[in-house]
Amino acid sequence: MRRINLWRNSMKCGRHQSRQHALLFCLSLLCFFSPALARAQTPPDAFSLLDGDTVVFYGDSITEQQRYTRDVETFVLTRFPDRHIKFVNAGWNGDRVSGGEGGSIETRLKRDVFPYQPTVVTVMLGMNDGAYTHFDQATYDTYTKGLTHIVDTLTEKLPDVRITLLTPTFYDQNALWSRHFQGYNTVLLRYGEFVKKLAAERSLTVVELNSPLRTATQEGRSHAPKFTLVDDGVHPTEAGHLVIAAALLKAWHAPGLVADIVLDPKKPVTVTAPLPWPIPEDARAAQAASPLPGALNLFRIHAPILGGTRWDLLIDGKSVGTFSRPQLQSGLDLSALSTVPQNHSAAQVLEIVQDKNDRWRYLWKGTPHAIARRGDKPKVSEIAALLAVDHWLDDARSAASEAAQAQTHVYSLRPAASSTSLSRRLPR
Repeated sequence: MRRINLWRNSMKCGRHQSRQHALLFCLSLLCFFSPALARAQTPPDAFSLLDGDTVVFYGDSITEQQRYTRDVETFVLTRFPDRHIKFVNAGWNGDRVSGGEGGSIETRLKRDVFPYQPTVVTVMLGMNDGAYTHFDQATYDTYTKGLTHIVDTLTEKLPDVRITLLTPTFYDQNALWSRHFQGYNTVLLRYGEFVKKLAAERSLTVVELNSPLRTATQEGRSHAPKFTLVDDGVHPTEAGHLVIAAALLKAWHAPGLVADIVLDPKKPVTVTAPLPWPIPEDARAAQAASPLPGALNLFRIHAPILGGTRWDLLIDGKSVGTFSRPQLQSGLDLSALSTVPQNHSAAQVLEIVQDKNDRWRYLWKGTPHAIARRGDKPKVSEIAALLAVDHWLDDARSAASEAAQAQTHVYSLRPAASSTSLSRRLPR
């Protein structure tokens, strides 16, 4: 009532004040009562995901693999541990813009997207839509109309939703297990051009995925001729998914810095910082092939003023490794050092999220007895059951959030005790 009275009083005073002041006052009230308008005030370079968001990842089997989606989730958890953001994976193998084994596109959206009332939806479709053969105009037209229909339906049913379109990924025709049309990536590139065009027309966020995967593959092959990020030509490896996640996070203006710690050998320094982004061991090849993942995980320490030859790095009084003076002066990447306690905590976050996602897929559509059936029409009871499973997983989300909280540690240096060869150093 007090706010309403203030508004009434301001309107009375408005007879004696400028219309500009009254307008500003009303706008401030609208911002207070309207979350959508408040979101509109977010700086354009700020991270796109906000406290309270629900993100649905929609797509085909590449999304259903739950890898790039998991990597995005663990990044957000560790970098923004105090933001409550829910992630739901709605990838179904074989899907096209018209739907697939999980039902028509109307069925898929009605059962697997709309019930969660997402504020953010990502859409990655196209790998199956080209039919793994030469470019065909009628097939392409079906794709363009279908993707446009998905965007239109999402915006109609969820007026405030923020949509991110992802282009089709890279088809690696030289991968060992590639079995499809050898020129298929040229088809996917044409499909990707339409995705970018549609995003520009509708003012949507778009993420180009074919190029970073292709470029990283070329870089990897310059060192190892059989290197690939897509083992079967279609489905990315863990490393390929990490590149996808990094490209998506970059488009969402994700911050790269975890911590940049400057050490003086004469005194310890206390640092409170978020956990680093937990990188699956099988995905680390991506960091050598692509600049994208590393740029989002800058967890460094350096000591510019240093004498001696070798030093022990201590965290909370315990040595985590012995390093040369040049290493410390140029800077160490702590994100790859297993002895660092923050990396151990980040790995626990990854484990919790992976377990949660596995349970979700198993109960959603992972078995013949799962809730969502092939080609069914969603019933009210089915949707209610899926929402109950999602609610049940909130405990796992809370556990991951708790494990992801920022930590405070004391960093220090001491001269190494002996001149033996370095037994613990960062991987080259």
